Amino acid sequence: MKNSISLLISIVFCLLSVPVLSQDIKTISAKKQQKDWKQLKHLIEAHPDPYRHYSEAEVNQFIDDKISSAKDGKDQLVFFKEICEAIALLKDGHTSVAMSENFEKKMLDDYGLCPLKIYINNDDEMYMVDRYDGLDNIPKGSKIVSINGVATKEFIQGIDPYISYERVPFRNVIIELRFNTYLQFYFGRKKSHEIEYASVKSETVSIDNMPYKAYKSAVKLKRDEREKQMIKGRPYAFEIVNEQTALIKIFSFSVQSLEKYEFFLDKTFKEIQEKNIQYLIIDVRGNFGGWPKVSSELFHRITQQYFKTKAASKMKVSEAYRDYFRANYTGISHAMVGTHYSNSTHSLDITAIMKEKIGTMVTETEAYNELPKEKLYEFSGNVFLLTDRNSYSAASNFAATFKCYQLGTIIGSETGGTGIFHANAFRENLGASQTRVFMASTKVYATCYDQPDDGIKPHIAFEPSTIDIINGFDSQLNYALRIIKKIEKEKEK
Repeated sequence: MKNSISLLISIVFCLLSVPVLSQDIKTISAKKQQKDWKQLKHLIEAHPDPYRHYSEAEVNQFIDDKISSAKDGKDQLVFFKEICEAIALLKDGHTSVAMSENFEKKMLDDYGLCPLKIYINNDDEMYMVDRYDGLDNIPKGSKIVSINGVATKEFIQGIDPYISYERVPFRNVIIELRFNTYLQFYFGRKKSHEIEYASVKSETVSIDNMPYKAYKSAVKLKRDEREKQMIKGRPYAFEIVNEQTALIKIFSFSVQSLEKYEFFLDKTFKEIQEKNIQYLIIDVRGNFGGWPKVSSELFHRITQQYFKTKAASKMKVSEAYRDYFRANYTGISHAMVGTHYSNSTHSLDITAIMKEKIGTMVTETEAYNELPKEKLYEFSGNVFLLTDRNSYSAASNFAATFKCYQLGTIIGSETGGTGIFHANAFRENLGASQTRVFMASTKVYATCYDQPDDGIKPHIAFEPSTIDIINGFDSQLNYALRIIKKIEKEKEK
């Protein structure tokens, strides 16, 4: 789960593509195009459920048409865009592609990046929430009406076929993170863009791209708490909100050190106990995932009941997955066969991968059972969970377990991640273009969920306004605090 969803942060600058030719761009011969397409078809067979939205015949026809039409050399950018379109047929946010590292660097060096940081609401309306070049010819919070003369909703619909996702709200998150990618997809190589905005007045201005190094430095200066903690490998934080309420923020379930994470939890719950905290708010907004096993450590401190971190998982045995282990782990076919690889956060049945019949779906349920554990410091008060459309993968799975076992009240919006999803992506580069393909290998079933297209719905729905999001006002947390205050007033009656 961790392998693929972390790409939403690590490849923000990836996937640059354009539909025009240029002498300084590598051209891929027809023969090499055909080779990459055949390799991609082989990789798709490793996916546990690749034909849920489009039939096997339709996916194969798309690829076969590309193979048969490859008669001449093709701009690497155009070719990459076609690969994105093929992967998008799977409609799986855990399965994605990124441009070759060398080519990505060249594109960034040659063309820079648009300095606008955007927000797209669930109605596909686009707003500028910040910019990295320090200029102010577009007021913060302005609605972006059009880009290079194209209405923003038309732009979003135009790039939709190249994005692999499950739910539209999370698709908009992906566009926000990879805005520069999709500008290049739609408009081609451009070093500036004409932006029409609406604020106090409506106006069209030209926005120049920033050089990559300057952009990178500006982003670094504007890092928020979440980003700073993620970089440190400690994606969590704690604060006492008031004399009765505490807040735990989990920015990711991918931790650098489980020991340090457990130390954080012990220290946190000790303070909660010592200060007689009655209400605990757990915040997984903006959490793109990690390992569900990490989430169990938090659950064990708020419940003494048995629970499952997942209902089940089904891993697909494939030649591509076998090849990945053979290529990346020396002696995998000998030393590790006959073992069930396991560490503190994850387990993997190596024997099944290397020995079971190709196409076998290996079902796992027992590994997700969590028996009651007595912790030195535990919490027995009221627990609230904050979710949003950015809660994905292990974070939406966390919300599913939380809701399934009735551990408290969820406040917020439906998660971006779904109750049934795919995970544990492995990477393989396509031979000719060196396009990086991240292919999910496992189908995951969250506890109490059997609908693949539904996110985890809150008990109490709350959607922050666009104005609150633009201004960084945490109305969702304030709403939770008002609910707690109301509970306290009811107690006094």
